[in-house]
Amino acid sequence: MKEAIKVNLDGFYIEPTLVADSVTGVFPITETAQTGSSSTGTSSTDKPSEPVTVGYMVAVEVPTGLYKPRWSFDLEEWVEGLTQQEIDALHQQQQEPVSSTEMLGRQLVELKLQSMQQKNEIDSLKQQLANSQASK
Repeated sequence: MKEAIKVNLDGFYIEPTLVADSVTGVFPITETAQTGSSSTGTSSTDKPSEPVTVGYMVAVEVPTGLYKPRWSFDLEEWVEGLTQQEIDALHQQQQEPVSSTEMLGRQLVELKLQSMQQKNEIDSLKQQLANSQASK
């Protein structure tokens, strides 16, 4: 099994799904609507209508580095779905200064991790010392 991607009619990524390893390419996802309900209130037999394409299954790997993957039906490949302006706005948001509270929180997490690592090292050294004294 391998991953394939469900996309909408515009080619934008919706969700991943699994397909057989042998499946490659692009396939329409269709739904069949039921017709036949009468406006007079009398019931009539439901008749299946023509299948309607609601999206596509793309069994082509999405390359890394795309912010918003979009399948290009013309180019038959994955392309960037965001404009350069939208990407620049994302980069600008990432470069905004961190608040002092957030900075202190990050430092606290780092110190707690460091403390846990040191405690584990001390416990390990104690165990080694106890084992070496027991073997004498």
